Amino acid sequence: MGISAVVAFVSGLAFWSSMGSHLPIMPPYLVSLGGGDQVGLVMAAFAGGLILCRGALGRFADRYGRRRSMQLGLTIAALVPLLYYALPQVAVVIALRPIHALAVGAFATGYAALMGDIAPPDRRGQVIGFLSLVNPLGLGIGPATGDYLRENLGYGAAFTVASGFAAIGLVCTLFIRDRYIPPDRVKRQSPPIWRLVATPRVRTPAFVLLAIGLVFGILSTYLPQFLDQLKPGINAGSFYAAAAMAQFIFRVPVTTLGDRYGRGIFISFALMCYALSMGIIATAKSAEAFLLAAIIDGIAAGTAIPTVIAWITDRTVPQERGLVIGTVWLGFDVGIATSAALVGGILSLWADPPLSIVFFIATLIALVALGVFLITCSDTAKESFNFALGRGKDKYAIGSQT
Repeated sequence: MGISAVVAFVSGLAFWSSMGSHLPIMPPYLVSLGGGDQVGLVMAAFAGGLILCRGALGRFADRYGRRRSMQLGLTIAALVPLLYYALPQVAVVIALRPIHALAVGAFATGYAALMGDIAPPDRRGQVIGFLSLVNPLGLGIGPATGDYLRENLGYGAAFTVASGFAAIGLVCTLFIRDRYIPPDRVKRQSPPIWRLVATPRVRTPAFVLLAIGLVFGILSTYLPQFLDQLKPGINAGSFYAAAAMAQFIFRVPVTTLGDRYGRGIFISFALMCYALSMGIIATAKSAEAFLLAAIIDGIAAGTAIPTVIAWITDRTVPQERGLVIGTVWLGFDVGIATSAALVGGILSLWADPPLSIVFFIATLIALVALGVFLITCSDTAKESFNFALGRGKDKYAIGSQT
């Protein structure tokens, strides 16, 4: 990897550190403004903005280049935190959240497409696995930094540093050489998102990420409450720390193996790990069981996310890569946004349901996703089954990449 890849890595680390720093400070900041009962609305506004912008920002990355897409996201990420603090009104924060979501849509899509452009086909998984480490690393650095600054120096310092992280990333992009040269006719050639999702090469990856988004949303929403209820001797922070460590350790080795044995078997493995992790949580009583579930969940995420990105990259040509990546990740966004409503509707069928039911639901979602993947990831059920078990090539890959 050249200097562009290294600088892109630093830029990505800075971006996700900026975004992650808001996670522990936004709820108490809203409470301090008198909007404690609006936390759910604020989070929904962010998710809604992200869902609405994914397709358009994917087209932006294809039409204007990956670096400009990343720069757009970093510029927004640098400005919005300052506005949160400069305009301390609940209504303003709610209005700014969809705008802040544009930062994720622009940067993440541009960065993912850039990874695909940089990575040579025979080492695509390995390179994407390494470059995608910015997400777990940044989401480890950011929350710890934001929480520390809030407690010791106040919200002003926390929001300023969040802005500073993004500004550092923006400066780094000046040294990235964008290998992708946008064609003049990208805009006219781009199909509508609904038509793109209906194509076989996009439909199954989008469904897989929808299921992963649902599982992630359920875990994020209900795990803290479940642990508070059971009191097994482990808190949510320790669970997420163990998951992040496992994700960090397994991400590059597993995606490297994907270059040799194909993406399919590792996507199947990741979905099995998600199901196993959620099943353990549903039945766990001890700290050791929850720790085991956290490690397996980290392995699942560390395998699934970079492998799916590599899989999508295999199936695209550069001039459509941003749009396809944005469209497929829309499944993940929708999964997160709808998970609470889906589970809440199911729980309403019982008078006083045990909270463990939600994790059985998450287990079922992962198993359904695995079943769908096994029979729909290629042209026929037989070809799909072979690809999903590492015994066949991906029919929709450009240049017959596995």
